[in-house]
Amino acid sequence: VSQASVEQRAGRAGRLGPGVCIRLFDQGDYQSRPPQLPPEVERSELSSALLFLHGIGEPELPWFEPPRAAAWQAAAELLSRLGFAAGGGITESGRRALALPTHPRLARVIEVGCELGVGASACLAAAAIDSGPVRVVPAEVGSESDIVDEVELLREGRRGGGVDGRAAREARQLGRQLQAASSAGDDRELDDDSWTRALCKAIAAGFLDRVCRRRQPGAVALVIAGMRNAALAPGSAVHDAELMVAVDGAVLGAAGGRRLEVRRASAVELDWLIDLDADGFEDADVHELDDGGRVRRVRRLSYAGVVVDEEVITDPKQLDGRAASRALLEGLPELPWRACRDHESVERLRYRLQLLGEPDALSDQVIEETLGEAC
Repeated sequence: VSQASVEQRAGRAGRLGPGVCIRLFDQGDYQSRPPQLPPEVERSELSSALLFLHGIGEPELPWFEPPRAAAWQAAAELLSRLGFAAGGGITESGRRALALPTHPRLARVIEVGCELGVGASACLAAAAIDSGPVRVVPAEVGSESDIVDEVELLREGRRGGGVDGRAAREARQLGRQLQAASSAGDDRELDDDSWTRALCKAIAAGFLDRVCRRRQPGAVALVIAGMRNAALAPGSAVHDAELMVAVDGAVLGAAGGRRLEVRRASAVELDWLIDLDADGFEDADVHELDDGGRVRRVRRLSYAGVVVDEEVITDPKQLDGRAASRALLEGLPELPWRACRDHESVERLRYRLQLLGEPDALSDQVIEETLGEAC
């Protein structure tokens, strides 16, 4: 809320006559607020607007007040990743998404869910994501997906016991609307594991740009493109999955120490990413030094800026000679010998060379040049 909105609300409250306005925050809080909020077009996610403009054939419609170029580009990239736009125009999937009263991400969840035979559940999943958390207490046991857990709560019709009644009612109502608009039939007969995997894959399809990976097995710290610090919220049920998509979260902290708290997540498997967006991967084959100064070959597979698979090769027969030499030469400043250059024995040798009139015979530069020639 901006300072301008605060003043406007005080005026609205006192429009019938003079009085005193008591605000439930201090002067410092007021001063920290922006004088005015930027226009909505500058602070909104724009993929729905861009999809609509594609639908009417005017993606380059002139704006009275244009959005930020980065936000517009991000919207275009998202629609392309979802398969709703290609070659500067809308796809057939994109036209079907326009018919659904929901965000393009959630339209993609429903589309893939229908393809996998869990269309009705995908509509409920989209509704749960749109309506806000249905479960309002931390998960007691781990699962593959916070969203799948909420779909199960909605299907059971559970009330109380950690369920947000308002969010549950809204989600069920929206789920019925989405199922009618998408013509999604009932789910196919699937065993529990197959149903969970199909629904998780459908959820992942709508959030492919938010793939993240645990920094360490079992850790809450995550690697996700665009954020240096990210972590799973304590209430998430996704305790074990190495790869997941961040469905819902919040950026916390000031500009210098911002971090992303992922509040709802859903597991994803590498094979699903390949099936959903094979063109979105990047390969890297590099030679680098390990902590002990030995050359190793590392093959990395990345998706959405996150390393999703890695193979480390240490067998000398599988190393490329020239690439290994370059890696060794580039890593010279970090090799362990530099930590020993001021060792007592090295200093004694340098002193003797100085007495012999060769003060530069064992300088750091000489050692680096010699090793460089050896490589």
